[in-house]
Amino acid sequence: MITTKIAKAKTAIQVSIIIFILLILGFQGFPLKWIKGFIGVILEFHIIYYLTLSVTFFTVWTGISYIYQNRTLIRKITS
Repeated sequence: MITTKIAKAKTAIQVSIIIFILLILGFQGFPLKWIKGFIGVILEFHIIYYLTLSVTFFTVWTGISYIYQNRTLIRKITS
């Protein structure tokens, strides 16, 4: 199968969003005022939701791209 640069970028974006979400969850318990404001903005504007939604669409798009690019190999395997 062919691995494209876009698929590698998708994986990097997925990992980045996971790290971002884990940092937000970890920092919620910190008593620092600027962190509370930062987290408040992220939660108020649903940034985590929209980041996750966009990477989900990106994943579906690269999945369809994989299937299209490797259609001859898939036909060989399934027949």
